[in-house]
Amino acid sequence: MSQSSTPDYARAKTVGLADIPVIDLAGTDSPAGRAAVAAALVKAASEIGFFYVSGHGVSAQLCADAMAASRRFFELPRSGEGRHRGRPASARLDGAGPCQSRRFGNP
Repeated sequence: MSQSSTPDYARAKTVGLADIPVIDLAGTDSPAGRAAVAAALVKAASEIGFFYVSGHGVSAQLCADAMAASRRFFELPRSGEGRHRGRPASARLDGAGPCQSRRFGNP
């Protein structure tokens, strides 16, 4: 870790679209395939922070419908968007922040 309190793996960095890996889930029908996909997921998540997934079996039409629905949602005026949102961010357990700051289960 550097002098900052942010761990090196959590530092923001700029990546180009060509740098975002595509991980094909089609090969997960064998132990070796699952291990290769798992390794690719770990590498992408730790080095880039996100990834594209292919070979997931979700139809192109369903993906297009979901994208269209999300566009419609984010085009709503803020007042319209608000009625669809969950609890305020401060009340959610969304994983943000250091792991040590959350307690789950019995103390």
